[in-house]
Amino acid sequence: EKCFVMISSGGVYAEDQGGICNENSQVTTGPRSEKLLMAEKAALKVGAVIRLAGLYTLDRGAHVFWYSKTTVDANPDSLVNLLHYDDAATATVNALEGRAVQSDLLLIADGNPRSRQAIVHAAAQHPKFAAMEPVTFTGESNNKRGPRGMGKRYDCSFSRKKLQWEPQYPTIEQFFSSSSCTAQSSS
Repeated sequence: EKCFVMISSGGVYAEDQGGICNENSQVTTGPRSEKLLMAEKAALKVGAVIRLAGLYTLDRGAHVFWYSKTTVDANPDSLVNLLHYDDAATATVNALEGRAVQSDLLLIADGNPRSRQAIVHAAAQHPKFAAMEPVTFTGESNNKRGPRGMGKRYDCSFSRKKLQWEPQYPTIEQFFSSSSCTAQSSS
């Protein structure tokens, strides 16, 4: 049976010291997350919710934003969970085709969080970014927001099993070295 699916964000999880979180981990409270969590609550009454990691392609994602700034006030070692747009689409299709049911809360990521610095390094291997001014991160883990900012590690094993899904691009490095990325850059 097919299911309504709401797409949401894994950014609602409270963890920010490099720990592991899964579908049932504590969420943060605040104006940004409250609206999203209210929408999720309503959606779960009639369907499923998929919380996605940070989406990217060659031309979209955190790496593109950071390269547009070149100097970023953020901790270079902080973890970012990632997911290629194509992988987000296939996971969502699997859910829509009936692998998710009402009240399922799912978390989707490639399963290999990377530091901000590692993401920039992966992008720099591609000709599009290799010619650009390098990105410099100036933040620390103990910044104006207090001792925090190390990110989180998503454990998506439940959601992967439920959706019978695995990412086409298990790491951002694999995407940047893939023929599909090379083809995107020449079009």
